[in-house]
Amino acid sequence: MSESTATKVGSAADAGEGLAQTISEVGANAAQSCSLPMPRWARRADQHTIDELASVAREIGKVTDLISAIAAQTNLLALNATIEAARAGMPAAASAWWPRK
Repeated sequence: MSESTATKVGSAADAGEGLAQTISEVGANAAQSCSLPMPRWARRADQHTIDELASVAREIGKVTDLISAIAAQTNLLALNATIEAARAGMPAAASAWWPRK
């Protein structure tokens, strides 16, 4: 996996975490800024929806963390393959794994 891909995966993980935080903040702000009287059942329904969105955002964050971990492992495997190919005297095979400048 290239550095570009790893960077994009890291950005996606950060975005997932940011999304979870934003949803929580929106929920808190919505609860504070509601100036119109609202029936109790409607307040519960709104909070339930916000809680569900926050839960989904946390799950997205977990998935992006998993993708980041897989990307890191893939990079280590590629490095190991390059080292082993170089030890075996196979520069062509080693260069296939080595990122180009």
